Amino acid sequence: MRANYRDVNGKYLALPRVEYFDERQRHENRIQEVVFNQTLAIDDLNDPRAKDSEIFLDIQDTSKPQYIYNIKRNESTLSEREAKFNPQSLSENLLVLYVDTLSRVAAKRKLPKTMRWFREQQDKGDDGEFESFEFFRYHSVRGYTSYNVHELMFGKTYPKTSGKHNPTGDDRPKSIAHTFKENGFITSQI
Repeated sequence: MRANYRDVNGKYLALPRVEYFDERQRHENRIQEVVFNQTLAIDDLNDPRAKDSEIFLDIQDTSKPQYIYNIKRNESTLSEREAKFNPQSLSENLLVLYVDTLSRVAAKRKLPKTMRWFREQQDKGDDGEFESFEFFRYHSVRGYTSYNVHELMFGKTYPKTSGKHNPTGDDRPKSIAHTFKENGFITSQI
């Protein structure tokens, strides 16, 4: 595949499923390259090479490429989570959007519709279907994405255990996603 999708020979790009990536492939310094190398150019959405893909980019009109979502239902995950789910514990749906290295001013300039939607949710208060929060000061643990994401996901800064950033076993804290899974939620990270 070439660097520019406008030069690709195919009508669609079939994006890989990152849940199949190992820790090394998911690393922030490698994931872009791995996704790029595993993306397939195809002419038919039923191409057998893309049978596991769930997200496609329609590039037939290169001035307006469109995403196509074909999320596959995982019955075993549904059964497992349904048995654990307690509707009294939390809201049925939770969407966490984490935007890194974007100031409030830049967000309002670059994402006006999104920011307007967030503001509308805040203005509705308890009467709304959704709830959003805005932090009015600079919120950062350190100047690197991985440190800030770790704080969000684990509620802790990186552990200082023998200089390792990825502790294992008992040293490894449980993430917020793990907590949700234990309570019957179906989780996804993009």
